[in-house]
Amino acid sequence: MNIEVFNQASLAVQVHIILALVAILVSPAILVLKKGSKLHKLLGKFWALIMLGLALGSFGINSFDMPYGVSPIHIVSVIVLISVPLGVYHIRRGNLRGHKQAMLGTMIGGILGAGLPALLSPDRALNLMFFGS
Repeated sequence: MNIEVFNQASLAVQVHIILALVAILVSPAILVLKKGSKLHKLLGKFWALIMLGLALGSFGINSFDMPYGVSPIHIVSVIVLISVPLGVYHIRRGNLRGHKQAMLGTMIGGILGAGLPALLSPDRALNLMFFGS
């Protein structure tokens, strides 16, 4: 891994990468913990805040080759900003199925919709960190 790419990235990109890694590490724990347990709830709240931070912070990361500096990956951020509060809404009303769909969709969508494209895009810091010179 090329840590120099991380060191040279903007603060917004550095924070985004750290939050994403934390979310990736916390996600499996939330999935395997007993649903409704205190630890599941605590980690779930922590994860939800991280996801909201990732989504909001992404708008500080510009894609200068795209109109207005916004890339298709930013669509995922908008979806996260809707789906996380929706998942909270569902669980507070006892709708376990709606909660599960919103949160699992956010996990999978975040990884496949934003993380994977960022990892595979040659001009992105994440790609350069893992595959660049």
